[in-house]
Amino acid sequence: MEDRRKKLSIPGQIAHMRSKGIKFECMSEADAKRFLNDNNYYFKLKAYCKNYDKNAKGEYRNVDFAYLVDLSTIDMHLRKFIMKTSLDVEHFLKVKLLRDFLLDGSEDGYTIVDEFFTSHPAVKTEVIEKGKSSYCSDMIDHYQENFAIWNIIEVLSFGHFAMLYSWFYCKHPSRDSMSNMLLPIKSLRNAAAHNNCLINKMGAPYKVEITPNMTVNTYVSRIPGISPKTRQKKMVNPVLHDFIVLLYTFEAVVTSKKTKEMAYTELKDLFEARILRHSEYYADNAVLVSSYEFVKKTIDFLDTNGI
Repeated sequence: MEDRRKKLSIPGQIAHMRSKGIKFECMSEADAKRFLNDNNYYFKLKAYCKNYDKNAKGEYRNVDFAYLVDLSTIDMHLRKFIMKTSLDVEHFLKVKLLRDFLLDGSEDGYTIVDEFFTSHPAVKTEVIEKGKSSYCSDMIDHYQENFAIWNIIEVLSFGHFAMLYSWFYCKHPSRDSMSNMLLPIKSLRNAAAHNNCLINKMGAPYKVEITPNMTVNTYVSRIPGISPKTRQKKMVNPVLHDFIVLLYTFEAVVTSKKTKEMAYTELKDLFEARILRHSEYYADNAVLVSSYEFVKKTIDFLDTNGI
């Protein structure tokens, strides 16, 4: 019970932020109150303070309320891009899976699903339960005892599709399988879908340590201007790592030129226009600047050189 904190009114939230060193110079207190009332909430907004150091008194150094607002807006745009790109990746992974299945004369389409369900009965149970209420109910009701690979992929969640994808390529190994990319993409997609803050801990250590994906880490090592030390430091940040894995996988599996052009146009607009709109806010924040430069160099290299 000692960790339970007192409920704060919006004026109380403003006062609490002031006590923590947060300034209201770029955005007035009146505008901040309106923002907290209409656009976002205190707990989520204050999370971006983790990108800043504190002084000996426990006050944040060089943080204005406007900086937190801008970071929250950038984060929102980033989450939207991640969701859209993840859907594109999922679609083209399904295209690839079915293309490789058709080329394999040993599979009839039904046996592999039966084997998959036998090994993962909880997945089949969830599919049957989904048939009671989802938009896929007619399909599930029709095929539930006779699923084939070409229709089961229409009703699986992304996480379960990733399991089936990995199951197929475990049976039929392929050098261009993306199986080892799917867990990071799933984690990032889930975080974006649940509106979790993504860019609130660019420098702070995460409790869960990750091992960078070897393929993507090697790819990043080829990018001019990214030193081994920088790569090592940035690729253990889950958000930076998983975002780079998503971009790499997108470049590797998407075969539609138009889809790629649209994604890179949106991505460059975000990184060359929106993120830089208030670049003066972050000029002296080395962690945010270096994280931005790391991702921007990776985007440019992917766009120019491909995989």
